[in-house]
Amino acid sequence: GKVGASFPVRRMRRCVRLTSNHPSTAMHARAVLLTGLAAACASAPAYAATLARLPTAPLLAHGKCVARASAMAVARPPLDNEAGKAAVRMPVVNMPLLARLVSMQLLIGITIFTGGPGAAVLNAHGHLGEPSTWFAGALASLPLIELGRKVETSDSKAVVELNAATNQLALRLLGPRQQPLTALGVSAALGGLVGLAEETLFRGQILPAMAQRFSDGGHGVIEAVILGALASSLAFGTAHISILSGLDVLFSLGTAATLSLQTAAGLWLAIVALAPFGGLGAAIVAHGAYDAFTLFTTHMLITGQFSHAAEHAPETARGSGVGGGKWRVRNGQPWVERCAYAFHLLDMDHSGGLSEVELRTGAATHGVELDNELLHLHFAHHGTPNNSDLNFAEFLELVDASERSSHGGGPSPPSAHQGKLAR
Repeated sequence: GKVGASFPVRRMRRCVRLTSNHPSTAMHARAVLLTGLAAACASAPAYAATLARLPTAPLLAHGKCVARASAMAVARPPLDNEAGKAAVRMPVVNMPLLARLVSMQLLIGITIFTGGPGAAVLNAHGHLGEPSTWFAGALASLPLIELGRKVETSDSKAVVELNAATNQLALRLLGPRQQPLTALGVSAALGGLVGLAEETLFRGQILPAMAQRFSDGGHGVIEAVILGALASSLAFGTAHISILSGLDVLFSLGTAATLSLQTAAGLWLAIVALAPFGGLGAAIVAHGAYDAFTLFTTHMLITGQFSHAAEHAPETARGSGVGGGKWRVRNGQPWVERCAYAFHLLDMDHSGGLSEVELRTGAATHGVELDNELLHLHFAHHGTPNNSDLNFAEFLELVDASERSSHGGGPSPPSAHQGKLAR
C-alpha cells in the first residue's frame, strides 16, 4: 500500500509487509478475519452452555427466598479436625471451565501456536522482551481499568447483564470462598493468554489486513489506517457478543451495552498498538492486565460479599425492624433468616438498602429471572425522590408478595401489585 511518513504508518507498513508476503494478500485478509470471527463468535455459545451446565443455587427461585448462592457456600467441610481445615485451605478451581476457556483462546490464537502468520507478527512486532513494552502496556491498561470500574459501579440498567456475566465467571471459576493467591495466579495466567491471543489476532493481523484492503480500495494511508482500526474494533466488539443466542438476546439492551463497551475497548487497544509509545506488545500487556485485574477483583468482591452476608444476616433477622414479628409469625424464623442472608448478599455497597440495579444484578448473577413489571412497580411504590432503595422490611414484603402471587395464596399487598418476582 501507500506509505506515509508518520511513525504509526511506518508501524502499519511493517505489519502490511508481513501480510503481503503470503501468496494472496486479499485471500489472507479474508481468512484472518473470518477465522478469527468464527473462532471468537463460536466460543460465546459454548461458554454460555458451559455456564448453564454448572451447578448453582439461586437466591430467589420460584418466588421463594433461599439462602444459598452456591452449593459450596453451604456444604462446608467440618472444621473440628485437621482434614476439615485442610479441605477449606485447599485451592478450588473449576478445572472443566478453565480448560474450556483456555481451549477457546488457543483456538483464537491458533496461528500463533502453530508457527503461522500470528507467530510471525508476534515475533516482528511483539517486543515482549523489552521493559518499555511492559511499562507502556501497564500505563495503557489504566483507562480500561477505570472504564471497568465505572461500569461496575454504574446505576444504569444497561450494564446489569455485563456485570452479572463477570460475576458469574468469577464465582463459577473460583468458587464462593476467598482464595487470593489462587485467584491471582489463575487471573494472571488466563488474562495473559487472552491478551496474547486476541491482540495478536485483532490488532496484529486483522487491523493491518483491513487497512491494506482499504488502501487497495483507493483510500489514503492515514485514512486506511483509521478505517482499519475502526473495522477491527467493531469486529472485536462483535466477537464478544453471543450471536447465536436468539434475537431477543441479540437485540437486548445488555447486548448493545456489551458491543459498545467492547468496541470502545478495542479502539483504545488499536490506538495503543499504533501509537509511538506503544506497539502490539503494549496492547497485549494492557489487555492481559485489564482482564487479570477484573477477574481477580471480582473474585475478591463477590467472595467478600458472602462473608459480609454471613456476618450481618443473623443480627438483621433477629432485629426489630422486620415489622414487629409479623414476618416471623407469618412465614417462620428460618424464612426471615434466609431472606436476611439474601438481602445482605445482594447489598453490594453495604448501604443497608437494595437498589433496583443491585437486585437485578444479583438475580442475574445467580440465575434468577425477575418479573420486570412487579419489580419496577414495587420500587416505584416504595421509592422517594431522594432514595428509591428497599430496606429489609420492604424486601421481605416484596418476597412475600411474590410467593403469595405465585402460589395463588390470597391477595397481594397493594404495593406488590400482581405478578411474580421469579418465575
